[in-house]
Amino acid sequence: MKQRWFLVACLAVTACGKSDATSKDRGAPASTPSAPASTPSAQPPRAAADAIPADGLAFPRVPPRVGDKVVVTSSRSRSTTVAARPGEAVTAIEARAEDTEVMAVDGDLVTKLKVAYRTFSSVETTGGVARDLPTPTAGQTYVVWREGDALAATRADGAAVSPDELATLRKHQVRVGRPDGLQEIVAARRWKVGEQVAMTPAELARVSAALGGAPDGAPIVAMGLALQSADAKVVVFALTMTIERRDAAGPGTQALTGVAKVERGAGRVLEVKLGGPIAGDAGTSGTMDAITKYTY
Repeated sequence: MKQRWFLVACLAVTACGKSDATSKDRGAPASTPSAPASTPSAQPPRAAADAIPADGLAFPRVPPRVGDKVVVTSSRSRSTTVAARPGEAVTAIEARAEDTEVMAVDGDLVTKLKVAYRTFSSVETTGGVARDLPTPTAGQTYVVWREGDALAATRADGAAVSPDELATLRKHQVRVGRPDGLQEIVAARRWKVGEQVAMTPAELARVSAALGGAPDGAPIVAMGLALQSADAKVVVFALTMTIERRDAAGPGTQALTGVAKVERGAGRVLEVKLGGPIAGDAGTSGTMDAITKYTY
C-alpha cells in the first residue's frame, strides 16, 4: 500500500512535454529619434497573442481517437525517515518512459491501450545501501483493457502476462477505461488569472478514481487549481492537492503543491509537477517529488 500511495501521489493522474514555452515580455516599440516624444503611435498596439479574455480562458474538450500516440515520461523520488530509526533514511527513485497508442475508444474513454515500456528503473536506498527493485515490464510491450472494474492485459503478440507484470500494469495504466478527471475539470469552466478554484466532492472522486485512489487506500481529499499564466501554446496552473491514507498501517497525509501545464489549443495536460512533505504513517516523515510529462 505504501507503493500505491506513492504512485497515486504522482498525478500521473490524468491524460507532458510538447512545449515548455513561457510568456515573452512584449514592450512598446522603441521611440524613433526623428519623431517628437509626444507624437502618438500611428496605430493602436496589437493585442498580445497570449492575452486572456476578460471573461476567462476556456478550453475545448478533445476526445481521444484511435491511433493517438503519446509518450509518457515520469520520475519520482520519495525520501522517508522513521522516528525510531533516524539513521536509516529510505530513498526510492523511479523513472520510466512509455510509448502509448490508443487502440479503441468509447466516447471520452480509452478502452484499449498499447503501451511499450521504453525504459523503466526503480532503486531503493536504505541507510546508504542501494538495491534495484523489480521492474517486470521494462522493455516489454502490452495491450491493456478493462474487464468490469479490473484491468486486463496481454503481451503485444497475445501471450499471457505474469502476475508481476499485471500488478505493475494495474498501477501504471489505471486510467484505461476511466475518464481523464483533470482534463474534464479544465474543460468544464472558464479560468481567470489568480482565481483559486477548489474541486467539488464529485470532481475529487473522478480524479481520485482516475489515479487509482480507492476510498480505503489513498483518496484525494482536497484539490485546487489557479490559472497562473498563459502564452499562445501553454497555460500554467498552480496546483494544490491533499492525499489521505486510510489503510491498516495507520493514517497519513500528504499536502502537495506544484504546477500543471495544459495545451491551450486542445486542453490536453502536458505536464504535472508535484512535491511536498509526508507526515504520519507510524512516525514516518519525509518528502516526495514527482513530475510526469506527456508528448503528443
